[in-house]
Amino acid sequence: MRSNAVFNEFLPRYGVKRCQHANFMLTDDLQATLGLLRPEKSGRYSKAEQEHFAQLIPHLKRALQIYGLVGRTANRADAMEIIANQTDVGVVLLA
Repeated sequence: MRSNAVFNEFLPRYGVKRCQHANFMLTDDLQATLGLLRPEKSGRYSKAEQEHFAQLIPHLKRALQIYGLVGRTANRADAMEIIANQTDVGVVLLA
């Protein structure tokens, strides 16, 4: 990330020096990136903060996969049925 022009040129203008990020390759044509940004005065992310962020990743990836599935399915009801049938636990679907 440090070799990235956004990190080196754009974000410092706003006081941002620290970043945690995760890249999600969901399909060949669907990618997402999540970044948590903080100013240098806040210091580095602690080990506990890094662990909390890491715990979110699987849940965010699944949510993005569901979003992608619904977006590629012409019939939203069909997509919801596919999602509900992929898990053994209770699911709440909001549309």
